[in-house]
Amino acid sequence: MQRRRTVRARIMAWLPGHRDEEDDEAFDPLAQAASEEVTPARRLELDEAMAALERALHDLPNRQRQAFLLRNLEGLDVAEVARTMGCSEGSVKTHHFRALKALRARLGEFST
Repeated sequence: MQRRRTVRARIMAWLPGHRDEEDDEAFDPLAQAASEEVTPARRLELDEAMAALERALHDLPNRQRQAFLLRNLEGLDVAEVARTMGCSEGSVKTHHFRALKALRARLGEFST
């Protein structure tokens, strides 16, 4: 029981609103969590950011777009992307790096 309390105290201590009382059972971190409900203003911001990302992706050269989407959207590793694109791993790394650089330059205003 003491070990459980010690571990719980270490884990729960970083949560906002955590109390140092003995009554840890009454503390509900889920009740303290922020609501997942998206406000209309935030929804508009997200929609604008997504539209800008889609435009920026469309403007990338084809190989850079492929490398970026396969790595980031599909979650493939460099070797899998290289096999899919039919090129070397070094080429994939170069295309991906250039795509990231171009997207960051173009979408800098949306990085909040």
